[in-house]
Amino acid sequence: MADWASVEFARQMWADAPESDAVLNALLDAAQIQCEAYAPPVNTPTGTPAYRLATVMQAQDLWQNTEAAGDVLGFDGEFAIRIRPLGADVKALLRPPSARLRVNGGTPS
Repeated sequence: MADWASVEFARQMWADAPESDAVLNALLDAAQIQCEAYAPPVNTPTGTPAYRLATVMQAQDLWQNTEAAGDVLGFDGEFAIRIRPLGADVKALLRPPSARLRVNGGTPS
């Protein structure tokens, strides 16, 4: 069971979520595993509000992409690998871009 986003929270954020709690929970579990691999660690088991939202967003992407077939790599139709990177919005929630200005030294040309 996903710690970062509950089925109830996901249903509040995602109007077209799968009707089955078991399916939705499986999507949230898979999404959390992907998000945990990318996100900086946090000290709480429930993550942060941004992590909760990112988990639901990634679950939505996983669900929507179960219908897509154009990104499958495989041979003879026997084995297939579906390419599923984290989306840019999910990445931005998990690792917000830094607002720091970097100075490389020297003068601009």
